[in-house]
Amino acid sequence: MGGFFNIDGPFYKFGTVLWDIMALSFLWLLFSLPIVTIGASTTALYYITTRRISKKEGYITKDFWQSFKSNFKQSTLVWLCIMVIGIILAINIYIMREPGLSASLDLPDTYKSILYILQLMFAFELIFFMLYVFPIISRFDIHGKMLIKTTLLMLHKHLPTTILLAALFLTIVIAPLFTDPILYIFAAGLYSYAAAYFFMRIFKKYRPEMDKNPDDFELEV
Repeated sequence: MGGFFNIDGPFYKFGTVLWDIMALSFLWLLFSLPIVTIGASTTALYYITTRRISKKEGYITKDFWQSFKSNFKQSTLVWLCIMVIGIILAINIYIMREPGLSASLDLPDTYKSILYILQLMFAFELIFFMLYVFPIISRFDIHGKMLIKTTLLMLHKHLPTTILLAALFLTIVIAPLFTDPILYIFAAGLYSYAAAYFFMRIFKKYRPEMDKNPDDFELEV
């Protein structure tokens, strides 16, 4: 029993992870309150959890704030683009689904169906992109077109993992909104911790030395 409760035992490790999840969830919610800062907050969240998976210790609040500040501009711009595109897609899909609204479009029904399917596919692509881009920003020093190219490459090259991450996101982050919203308080930390295992497995395929040297690397794909 002594080994179970000592500092290297499973009880202590479980308690440490549980505390991290609660603390990170609180920080993510706090820094996401203006909504426009969700991207920077999510990037900081993944910076902590991917390092924890690699057994890199640190101070949660200090490291979270450092990542939030250093990646604020890029993460916020990416998040705003995702949000605008998402709103446009949601409006278009809604119009296509409503017979009264879709009738106002001067297009044959076949074209409307094709457009509807294409926009649904693009919406899923946008969701997958969102799941990957902030973890990538958190650990790699890439920008602009290279960031878009890298994100799209990873999410398609590792499609089974992408689908699994989407299922986890639906279960941990989206479902509590409709079942028990109080659980949403812990959703960000729990999901990011679970997702970090998969992201680090992917990232180390491109940079095996990650977390053995300085934190940020130029990514080669």
